[in-house]
Amino acid sequence: MQRLDESLFRKSILTRFPKNSPDQYIPEDGVCKVCNRLVRNHPGVERAISLNLAEIGQEHFRGIAYCNCKRNFDNQVDRQRQWSNLPAKAETFESFEVSEGNKDAAAAALQFALGKGPHILLLTGGAGRGKTHLLQSIGRVCLDAGQSVRYELVAELLDRLRATYNRDAEESYNEAIERCHQVNILLLDDIGLEKPSEWVVEKVTALVDERYRNGRRLALATNKTRTQITEKMGFRLASRLWDTAPETVKVVHLTCADYRMKESNAI
Repeated sequence: MQRLDESLFRKSILTRFPKNSPDQYIPEDGVCKVCNRLVRNHPGVERAISLNLAEIGQEHFRGIAYCNCKRNFDNQVDRQRQWSNLPAKAETFESFEVSEGNKDAAAAALQFALGKGPHILLLTGGAGRGKTHLLQSIGRVCLDAGQSVRYELVAELLDRLRATYNRDAEESYNEAIERCHQVNILLLDDIGLEKPSEWVVEKVTALVDERYRNGRRLALATNKTRTQITEKMGFRLASRLWDTAPETVKVVHLTCADYRMKESNAI
Protein backbone atom coordinates (compact mmCIF):
# COMPACT_ATOMS: atom_id res chain seq x y z
CA MET A 1 0.00 0.00 0.00
CA GLN A 2 1.24 3.50 -0.79
CA ARG A 3 0.55 6.41 1.44
CA LEU A 4 -1.33 9.38 -0.02
CA ASP A 5 1.39 12.03 0.57
CA GLU A 6 3.24 14.85 -1.15
CA SER A 7 4.25 12.67 -4.14
CA LEU A 8 0.58 12.42 -5.09
CA PHE A 9 -0.68 15.78 -3.83
CA ARG A 10 0.68 19.08 -5.02
CA LYS A 11 1.11 20.17 -1.42
CA SER A 12 2.11 18.04 1.58
CA ILE A 13 -1.01 18.26 3.68
CA LEU A 14 -1.91 14.72 4.64
CA THR A 15 1.22 14.15 6.74
CA ARG A 16 -0.30 16.43 9.37
CA PHE A 17 -3.15 14.03 9.99
CA PRO A 18 -3.13 10.48 11.40
CA LYS A 19 -4.58 7.66 9.32
CA ASN A 20 -7.43 6.08 11.25
CA SER A 21 -8.46 3.49 8.63
CA PRO A 22 -6.63 1.21 6.14
CA ASP A 23 -8.98 2.58 3.50
CA GLN A 24 -7.22 5.95 3.85
CA TYR A 25 -4.16 4.49 2.12
CA ILE A 26 -3.74 4.13 -1.64
CA PRO A 27 -3.58 0.45 -2.75
CA GLU A 28 -0.41 -0.55 -4.61
CA ASP A 29 -2.23 -1.08 -7.89
CA GLY A 30 -3.74 2.39 -7.53
CA VAL A 31 -0.45 4.03 -8.52
CA CYS A 32 0.82 3.86 -12.11
CA LYS A 33 4.18 2.10 -12.28
CA VAL A 34 5.19 4.25 -15.25
CA CYS A 35 4.48 7.81 -14.11
CA ASN A 36 3.93 7.24 -10.34
CA ARG A 37 0.59 9.03 -10.46
CA LEU A 38 -2.82 7.91 -9.24
CA VAL A 39 -4.81 5.58 -11.48
CA ARG A 40 -7.95 7.32 -12.68
CA ASN A 41 -11.33 5.80 -11.63
CA HIS A 42 -9.68 3.16 -9.41
CA PRO A 43 -12.17 2.27 -6.57
CA GLY A 44 -9.46 2.09 -3.90
CA VAL A 45 -7.99 5.41 -4.96
CA GLU A 46 -11.34 7.17 -5.00
CA ARG A 47 -12.24 5.72 -1.59
CA ALA A 48 -8.95 6.90 -0.04
CA ILE A 49 -9.32 10.37 -1.50
CA SER A 50 -12.89 10.65 -0.25
CA LEU A 51 -11.99 9.57 3.31
CA ASN A 52 -8.92 11.80 3.52
CA LEU A 53 -10.70 14.82 2.14
CA ALA A 54 -13.49 14.34 4.67
CA GLU A 55 -10.89 14.39 7.45
CA ILE A 56 -8.72 17.21 6.10
CA GLY A 57 -11.32 19.54 4.73
CA GLN A 58 -11.80 20.68 1.16
CA GLU A 59 -10.15 24.04 1.79
CA HIS A 60 -6.74 22.36 2.18
CA PHE A 61 -6.95 20.39 -1.02
CA ARG A 62 -4.99 21.64 -4.03
CA GLY A 63 -5.53 18.80 -6.51
CA ILE A 64 -4.31 15.32 -7.38
CA ALA A 65 -1.95 14.23 -10.15
CA TYR A 66 -3.79 11.53 -12.08
CA CYS A 67 -2.14 9.13 -14.51
CA ASN A 68 -2.73 9.88 -18.19
CA CYS A 69 -0.74 6.93 -19.54
CA LYS A 70 -3.78 4.94 -20.71
CA ARG A 71 -5.42 8.01 -22.21
CA ASN A 72 -2.21 8.89 -24.04
CA PHE A 73 -1.87 5.28 -25.22
CA ASP A 74 -5.46 5.21 -26.48
CA ASN A 75 -4.89 8.48 -28.33
CA GLN A 76 -1.73 7.07 -29.88
CA VAL A 77 -3.58 3.91 -30.97
CA ASP A 78 -6.31 6.02 -32.58
CA ARG A 79 -3.71 8.09 -34.42
CA GLN A 80 -1.93 4.95 -35.63
CA ARG A 81 -5.19 3.45 -36.91
CA GLN A 82 -5.99 6.62 -38.86
CA TRP A 83 -2.41 6.83 -40.14
CA SER A 84 -2.50 3.18 -41.27
CA ASN A 85 -4.91 3.97 -44.15
CA LEU A 86 -6.55 0.58 -43.57
CA PRO A 87 -10.29 0.38 -44.29
CA ALA A 88 -12.48 0.92 -41.24
CA LYS A 89 -13.57 -2.71 -41.54
CA ALA A 90 -10.24 -4.19 -42.55
CA GLU A 91 -10.17 -7.93 -43.16
CA THR A 92 -8.86 -10.37 -40.53
CA PHE A 93 -7.15 -13.74 -40.49
CA GLU A 94 -10.21 -15.15 -38.71
CA SER A 95 -12.44 -14.30 -41.67
CA PHE A 96 -10.02 -15.66 -44.28
CA GLU A 97 -11.33 -18.77 -46.04
CA VAL A 98 -8.40 -21.19 -46.13
CA SER A 99 -8.20 -23.64 -49.03
CA GLU A 100 -5.61 -25.91 -50.59
CA GLY A 101 -4.53 -23.16 -52.96
CA ASN A 102 -3.98 -20.44 -50.39
CA LYS A 103 -3.04 -22.15 -47.12
CA ASP A 104 0.69 -21.55 -47.64
CA ALA A 105 0.05 -17.85 -48.25
CA ALA A 106 -2.15 -17.60 -45.16
CA ALA A 107 0.52 -19.26 -43.03
CA ALA A 108 3.27 -17.02 -44.45
CA ALA A 109 1.18 -13.89 -43.90
CA LEU A 110 0.50 -14.80 -40.28
CA GLN A 111 4.18 -15.52 -39.66
CA PHE A 112 5.07 -12.17 -41.18
CA ALA A 113 2.48 -10.38 -39.02
CA LEU A 114 4.05 -11.98 -35.94
CA GLY A 115 7.47 -10.68 -36.95
CA LYS A 116 8.86 -14.02 -38.07
CA GLY A 117 10.59 -15.04 -41.30
CA PRO A 118 12.06 -12.80 -44.03
CA HIS A 119 11.48 -9.06 -43.74
CA ILE A 120 9.75 -8.92 -47.15
CA LEU A 121 6.68 -10.95 -48.11
CA LEU A 122 5.43 -11.09 -51.71
CA LEU A 123 1.98 -12.55 -52.42
CA THR A 124 1.32 -13.38 -56.07
CA GLY A 125 -1.66 -14.82 -57.94
CA GLY A 126 -4.63 -13.84 -60.05
CA ALA A 127 -7.33 -11.38 -59.06
CA GLY A 128 -9.72 -12.44 -56.30
CA ARG A 129 -7.41 -14.97 -54.65
CA GLY A 130 -7.32 -13.22 -51.26
CA LYS A 131 -4.07 -11.23 -51.47
CA THR A 132 -5.65 -7.97 -50.32
CA HIS A 133 -7.46 -9.82 -47.53
CA LEU A 134 -4.13 -11.14 -46.24
CA LEU A 135 -2.39 -7.75 -46.47
CA GLN A 136 -5.16 -6.12 -44.44
CA SER A 137 -5.07 -8.98 -41.94
CA ILE A 138 -1.35 -8.39 -41.46
CA GLY A 139 -2.08 -4.73 -40.85
CA ARG A 140 -4.71 -5.49 -38.21
CA VAL A 141 -2.42 -7.84 -36.28
CA CYS A 142 0.51 -5.42 -36.38
CA LEU A 143 -1.62 -2.48 -35.25
CA ASP A 144 -2.99 -4.49 -32.35
CA ALA A 145 0.62 -5.27 -31.38
CA GLY A 146 1.38 -1.54 -31.17
CA GLN A 147 3.34 -1.26 -34.42
CA SER A 148 2.89 1.53 -36.94
CA VAL A 149 1.45 0.42 -40.29
CA ARG A 150 0.74 1.98 -43.67
CA TYR A 151 -1.48 0.29 -46.27
CA GLU A 152 -1.35 1.64 -49.82
CA LEU A 153 -2.90 0.76 -53.14
CA VAL A 154 0.10 1.61 -55.28
CA ALA A 155 -1.88 3.35 -58.03
CA GLU A 156 -3.63 5.60 -55.48
CA LEU A 157 -0.33 6.37 -53.75
CA LEU A 158 1.20 7.46 -57.07
CA ASP A 159 -1.81 9.70 -57.77
CA ARG A 160 -1.31 11.43 -54.41
CA LEU A 161 2.40 11.85 -55.07
CA ARG A 162 1.67 13.42 -58.47
CA ALA A 163 -0.84 15.78 -56.84
CA THR A 164 1.89 17.22 -54.60
CA TYR A 165 3.39 18.92 -57.67
CA ASN A 166 0.31 21.11 -58.03
CA ARG A 167 0.70 24.69 -56.91
CA ASP A 168 -2.29 24.45 -54.56
CA ALA A 169 -1.33 21.01 -53.15
CA GLU A 170 -2.33 20.43 -49.51
CA GLU A 171 0.88 18.52 -48.76
CA SER A 172 4.41 18.34 -50.11
CA TYR A 173 5.95 15.32 -51.82
CA ASN A 174 8.18 14.72 -48.79
CA GLU A 175 5.21 14.78 -46.43
CA ALA A 176 3.30 12.28 -48.58
CA ILE A 177 6.16 9.83 -49.02
CA GLU A 178 7.22 10.12 -45.36
CA ARG A 179 4.03 8.33 -44.37
CA CYS A 180 5.44 5.24 -46.05
CA HIS A 181 9.02 5.66 -44.87
CA GLN A 182 8.44 6.19 -41.17
CA VAL A 183 6.18 3.20 -40.37
CA ASN A 184 7.31 -0.17 -39.02
CA ILE A 185 5.25 -2.14 -41.55
CA LEU A 186 4.53 -1.04 -45.12
CA LEU A 187 1.82 -2.85 -47.13
CA LEU A 188 1.75 -2.26 -50.90
CA ASP A 189 -1.24 -3.66 -52.77
CA ASP A 190 -1.65 -4.30 -56.50
CA ILE A 191 1.91 -3.42 -57.44
CA GLY A 192 2.36 -3.60 -61.22
CA LEU A 193 -1.16 -2.45 -62.18
CA GLU A 194 -0.10 1.19 -62.57
CA LYS A 195 0.67 2.53 -66.05
CA PRO A 196 4.47 2.43 -66.38
CA SER A 197 6.63 5.49 -66.99
CA GLU A 198 10.14 6.48 -65.97
CA TRP A 199 8.69 8.43 -63.05
CA VAL A 200 6.48 5.52 -61.89
CA VAL A 201 9.32 3.01 -62.09
CA GLU A 202 11.64 5.35 -60.22
CA LYS A 203 9.21 6.05 -57.35
CA VAL A 204 8.01 2.47 -56.86
CA THR A 205 11.51 1.02 -57.08
CA ALA A 206 12.85 3.57 -54.60
CA LEU A 207 10.07 2.73 -52.13
CA VAL A 208 10.79 -1.00 -52.31
CA ASP A 209 14.55 -0.54 -52.43
CA GLU A 210 14.61 1.47 -49.19
CA ARG A 211 12.97 -1.41 -47.32
CA TYR A 212 15.05 -4.03 -49.12
CA ARG A 213 18.43 -2.42 -48.35
CA ASN A 214 17.67 -1.53 -44.74
CA GLY A 215 16.03 -4.80 -43.71
CA ARG A 216 12.71 -3.12 -42.96
CA ARG A 217 9.42 -5.00 -43.12
CA LEU A 218 7.40 -4.85 -46.32
CA ALA A 219 4.49 -6.97 -47.60
CA LEU A 220 3.30 -6.69 -51.19
CA ALA A 221 0.64 -8.19 -53.45
CA THR A 222 0.61 -8.47 -57.23
CA ASN A 223 -1.20 -10.42 -59.91
CA LYS A 224 1.83 -10.10 -62.21
CA THR A 225 4.56 -12.66 -62.77
CA ARG A 226 8.26 -11.93 -62.41
CA THR A 227 8.59 -11.70 -66.18
CA GLN A 228 5.71 -9.22 -66.39
CA ILE A 229 7.12 -7.05 -63.58
CA THR A 230 10.52 -7.09 -65.27
CA GLU A 231 9.04 -6.00 -68.60
CA LYS A 232 6.79 -3.37 -67.06
CA MET A 233 8.76 -2.05 -64.06
CA GLY A 234 12.33 -3.04 -64.77
CA PHE A 235 14.84 -5.69 -63.77
CA ARG A 236 15.97 -3.92 -60.59
CA LEU A 237 12.53 -3.99 -58.97
CA ALA A 238 11.83 -7.58 -60.05
CA SER A 239 15.20 -8.78 -58.77
CA ARG A 240 14.44 -7.39 -55.31
CA LEU A 241 10.90 -8.73 -55.12
CA TRP A 242 11.94 -12.22 -56.16
CA ASP A 243 15.18 -12.32 -54.16
CA THR A 244 14.54 -15.50 -52.17
CA ALA A 245 17.83 -15.47 -50.27
CA PRO A 246 17.32 -16.54 -46.62
CA GLU A 247 15.82 -13.80 -44.45
CA THR A 248 15.29 -11.50 -47.45
CA VAL A 249 12.06 -12.25 -49.38
CA LYS A 250 9.36 -14.88 -49.00
CA VAL A 251 7.40 -15.39 -52.23
CA VAL A 252 4.09 -17.27 -52.07
CA HIS A 253 1.80 -17.93 -55.02
CA LEU A 254 -1.95 -18.30 -54.47
CA THR A 255 -3.55 -20.83 -56.80
CA CYS A 256 -7.07 -20.99 -55.38
CA ALA A 257 -10.18 -20.03 -57.35
CA ASP A 258 -11.36 -16.43 -57.68
CA TYR A 259 -13.49 -15.67 -54.58
CA ARG A 260 -15.51 -13.05 -56.41
CA MET A 261 -16.43 -15.53 -59.15
CA LYS A 262 -17.48 -18.07 -56.53
CA GLU A 263 -19.68 -15.49 -54.80
CA SER A 264 -21.32 -14.38 -58.07
CA ASN A 265 -22.02 -17.99 -59.05
CA ALA A 266 -23.65 -18.60 -55.67
CA ILE A 267 -26.17 -15.78 -56.18
